[in-house]
Amino acid sequence: MKNSHIESFLKSFSLYFLSIWVLFSLLMWLYLSQQQSQHKNALFESMKQYSYSLEGSRFPIDFVDANTAQPTLSLIETPQELYALFPIPYTQEMVLKIYRLQDDFAQEYAPWRHTMLFWYFGGSFFILLLALMFAWYTQAPLRASIGLLETFLKDMIHDLNTPVTTLLLNAKMLHKDYKLQRVTRMELAANTIASLHKNLDVFLRDATFEKEPVALKPLIEARAAYFNALYETLQFHTHLEDITYYTQKEPLLRILDNLLSNACKYNRPHGSVTITLTQSTLVIADTGVGIKNPKRIFERFYKEHERGLGIGLHIVKKLCDTLHFGIEVKSDLTGTVFTLTF
Repeated sequence: MKNSHIESFLKSFSLYFLSIWVLFSLLMWLYLSQQQSQHKNALFESMKQYSYSLEGSRFPIDFVDANTAQPTLSLIETPQELYALFPIPYTQEMVLKIYRLQDDFAQEYAPWRHTMLFWYFGGSFFILLLALMFAWYTQAPLRASIGLLETFLKDMIHDLNTPVTTLLLNAKMLHKDYKLQRVTRMELAANTIASLHKNLDVFLRDATFEKEPVALKPLIEARAAYFNALYETLQFHTHLEDITYYTQKEPLLRILDNLLSNACKYNRPHGSVTITLTQSTLVIADTGVGIKNPKRIFERFYKEHERGLGIGLHIVKKLCDTLHFGIEVKSDLTGTVFTLTF
């Protein structure tokens, strides 16, 4: 299951389980309180019957001055004991106190309490299983719809691969034969389509690539030249050390293309893009309009402009995590700076 499926499943499960479990707990508490009250009423009736005969030793007894206490019609509870006061025939100076210690009452009440706890935890476990089944069942149509959509998109991306490759090959052949400006623009447009195709492919597939030695300087220079040809009004400045890094080349290309594409698309007219490469960091800075909410830019489908699909920087973050790169962003009204840490 994907993260979005897991999140949706957990939310449905939590909502159903908590609502039913809270209601069940409230009902159990009310039932427990009622039974405890009935148990105490039964204890009072037993004391009342015992006060008539005082036969046996069912309850401890005591005598209380009638001036300080009067006979009661129900059980009185203190932290130490439960007791009731009853009148004594032929005297008004004393009243009879019959009591039961709290510890003794708790021992008598314990087996019933244990039974209630058993049913409470058993019922909670049953509600847990019911909530899991409910959440899984209600998510089934959503999973099926998303599965069909993803299958459709994957098939569409697969089918796009052939015409995109054909466009690129023919554009290169025309450019080689004629070297016309229009052919160059057609080649750049075909490369742009190919880049979007690869972004969608990375977005939908969890493909893995072999690690290989990658010369970063010529790779970055080639991508900068490509985007400079697309955005002729922008100035590109590169400060690159000659570094070879052992990594997965295709995901690294996706990261570079998406960061450079954003730096160009959202730049100011006649702005600039500066690329700095050192032994441990790659910095891409632009003079664009800035980002209003930098904390959200890596969220899927989040975008601050009408242009784009809102998946480019999400893919960047996903691939950085895959390659174990750190990524930071700083942005204000003078531009945006992305810093990759190897």
